Amino acid sequence: MTFAFGGWDQLLSLLAVAMAVDYITGLAAAVRTGKGLNSNVGFWGLARKGLMLTVILLAHRIDMLMGTDIIKGGAIYFYLVNELISITENYARIGLPLPDKLRQAIAVLKKQEGLSDREWPPPQPNVENKETKEQATEVVPEKQTNQIEQTDNMSQEKSKANESSPD
Repeated sequence: MTFAFGGWDQLLSLLAVAMAVDYITGLAAAVRTGKGLNSNVGFWGLARKGLMLTVILLAHRIDMLMGTDIIKGGAIYFYLVNELISITENYARIGLPLPDKLRQAIAVLKKQEGLSDREWPPPQPNVENKETKEQATEVVPEKQTNQIEQTDNMSQEKSKANESSPD
């Protein structure tokens, strides 16, 4: 444990508890909303939590190289906020009342973190996304197109010069 996380401190304990509560409330919300339990969704939920711990492990190792404790703490706080948001969302899906101030605080945290309401499992790669389509058909300005063509032409000329030069 010391190698992986630098010891088991209170912050890491709080994250572990939040992860467990999130998983349990997620199960309860799935049952309550009539979606039922899905092993695929459950697997990916656990995998997501395992990957969070992997990032914290990496953050700790970076801290070791830099001689700080900042990276690991920041990673834990980031995931802790995400877990707390998810727990309160699960409470709302279950039908437990949430104080207005708590709802407002969550909305602010979501906005600051750039989080949107999560769907799990994530969309599959073969599913067309309107936003992706729009990005793919985005028009490149003429000046930028000319610069790209010039760069391609220069690369081709260098390649031809290298082929014709004796070794």
